[in-house]
Order: sequence, then structure tokens, then C-alpha cells
Amino acid sequence: MENSGMKDSANAITPKQALAIEAIATSRTFIQAADKCGVSRQTLRMWLNEDQAFKAAYRQVKNAAFEDLSQGLLQLGERAVESWHAVIDAPAAPGAINLSRTANDIVSQLLKLRELTELGDRIDALESRMLEAVHHGD
Repeated sequence: MENSGMKDSANAITPKQALAIEAIATSRTFIQAADKCGVSRQTLRMWLNEDQAFKAAYRQVKNAAFEDLSQGLLQLGERAVESWHAVIDAPAAPGAINLSRTANDIVSQLLKLRELTELGDRIDALESRMLEAVHHGD
């Protein structure tokens, strides 16, 4: 097994693990990520399955990437609405059908994103209430 380095504290990841998270974020596969950071794919999987600090750091990177993608989708949503205006103004223009379909797809994904975000917020609120109830003995 590879030398995974020393952890600074119980909640910190090692420098090798930090490299691994960066490699995962910039690679198409876990095999590529493992090669980039000099550990085996099995080590990456072990860290993801067994190391809570590594999992938390990886989750933060995934959440940040998701936020970036969400922002990009929101910007595309504005362009989708503009596209609908263009199609309404010139429905017979070349490419109008494809433009309309693409706009529909973008808006559909935005609505799904909104729904999932709202569900996530509701779950977080419920979990917080449950924790409060457990701590207060209610």
C-alpha cells in the first residue's frame, strides 16, 4: 500500500489526499486521477469509503463544481428565454425548431435543478429539526 502521509489532525486530509482530490476533480476517471497523484485506484476508493475527512473534502469539491455548473445553467436559461423570443418573432427562420428544442431542454433542466435544490433544502430543514428534537428530548 502507498504511503498516504501523516495527517495534521483527525479532521484534516494529508497532502497526498489533497493532491488526489484535485486529481479526481480534473480527471475523467479514477484510474487517471490515481495516476496523476501517484496512488492506486483502490487507495482512492478506500479513502472515499473509509476516510471521513477525505469524503468531506471531496464532497466540498463536488459541491463547488455543482454550484459552478448551476450558475452556468442559469445563464443559459436567460439565453433560452431570448431564443424563445427570437423563435416567436421569426418562427420560419432557419434553425428555429432546433433553437426552440434546445431552449426547451435548458429550461427543463433548470426546473429540475430548482426542484432538486428545493427538496435538498427541505431535507436539510427536516434533519435539523430531528437533531434538535433528539438533543432536547422532544
